[in-house]
Amino acid sequence: MLILLTMLACKDQATLEENEKLKQRVGDLERANGRLEKDNEALKVRLESAASAAEEAASGERLGSLGLKPGQQLMATFVTSEGTIHCTLRPKQAPETVLNFVQLAKGEKEWTNPKTGEKSKSPLYNGTIFHRVIPDFMIQGGDPLGNGTGGPGYEFADEVGDFTTFDHTGILAMANAGPDTNGSQFFITEGTPTHLNGKHSIFGDCEDLDVVAKIARVPAGRNDRPAKDVVLERVEISTK
Repeated sequence: MLILLTMLACKDQATLEENEKLKQRVGDLERANGRLEKDNEALKVRLESAASAAEEAASGERLGSLGLKPGQQLMATFVTSEGTIHCTLRPKQAPETVLNFVQLAKGEKEWTNPKTGEKSKSPLYNGTIFHRVIPDFMIQGGDPLGNGTGGPGYEFADEVGDFTTFDHTGILAMANAGPDTNGSQFFITEGTPTHLNGKHSIFGDCEDLDVVAKIARVPAGRNDRPAKDVVLERVEISTK
C-alpha cells in the first residue's frame, strides 16, 4: 500500500512538473506571439510609409514630367469655333489621365491615326470636332474620326474613386466604352449627371460655361451630332 501511495505521489509530482512546463511553454508562446504582432505592426507601418513615400515620389515625377512646379496649377484652354473654354486640370487626382491628355494636346505622345493607320506625333486635338452635344448634359469631343468611334490606337485604365462625383457643371472627364477603355475622347458637363459617378475619370474643371451651353445647344441630328461642325481648333496647355 505504501509503495502504491509512493508511486501515485511520484506520478502526481511528475504531472505537476509537466503541467508547469506546459504553462511555461504557453507563456513563452504568448510572449513570442506578442512580439510577432508588434513586429508585424511595425512592419505594416514601415510598408505604409514606404508606399506613401513612393507614391509621393512618383507623383512628383509625374508633375515634373508635366513641367509643373509645387503650388502651380495646370491649365487647358480649348479654343473652339464657338468660343474659348478655360479649364483647370487635376494632375494629383488623375495623374495618368492628365499626362495622356497633355501629351496628346502638345504632340508629345505617339498615337495611331485611325483614318490612315499611320503613327503620328502631331497634336491630336487640333482640328477635331465636338461630335456629340446634348443640352443640360454634356459636350463630347477628342475623336480623330469625328463620329464617336475613334481614338489614339491604345487604351488605358480608369482613375476613379470617391472623388469622381459629377456634382457641379463644367467637369472635364474622359469618355469611354466601359471600364478601362480611355483613349483621347473627353466630355465637359452641362449639368450634374450623377449617374456617371465612379464610371468616368474626372481630370479637370472648366469655366466659360456660357460657351459650353452654346455648344450644347447647337442644333443636332442623328447620334446627337451637330448639324454644323463645332471645331476644336486647338488645346493650349499652360501653368499659373
